[in-house]
Amino acid sequence: MSIFHLPRHRLYWSSACRIPQVAISMSRKRWEQIKKNLHFNNNENLPKDRNDINRDKLFKLRPLLDILQQKFASQVIPQTLCVDEQIVPYKGKSLLKQYNPKKPNKWGYKIFVLCDNNGLIHNFEVYTGKILPAPGKKDIGASGNILLRLSTIILHRQNHLLFLTIDLLP
Repeated sequence: MSIFHLPRHRLYWSSACRIPQVAISMSRKRWEQIKKNLHFNNNENLPKDRNDINRDKLFKLRPLLDILQQKFASQVIPQTLCVDEQIVPYKGKSLLKQYNPKKPNKWGYKIFVLCDNNGLIHNFEVYTGKILPAPGKKDIGASGNILLRLSTIILHRQNHLLFLTIDLLP
């Protein structure tokens, strides 16, 4: 489905626009069942107060994000690393969607990544509207905070070259 873009999911199975690679793999009914029932967190544990400033905007995805971060951090970390921002394209409705006219994909989710010179990700953080200081550190501004937060996986007393290529808006 990410290769053949159709405006609605049902079109992948329709007689007019049928995409065999999708339609043969899974029935439309099964796809809709999975899409409807796929959850990564228990909605009953969702904090009730929507105005709470400490509310996690990524609550429903947090378990998946935590597992991904653990897997990325378990890789061998090379000496040369870079912190950069990336836009994951998205044009639907979301409070987390960002606009950046300097990027090829101007609308989407902003993600800060710590990666090596081969492009492998070692740590990441999804931008939710605010960049808090790293745990136990002072607030040194958005760029400094994200650099310290992402570099927490680097072991202390080891030499690394860390490049920062992000231009954060205030």
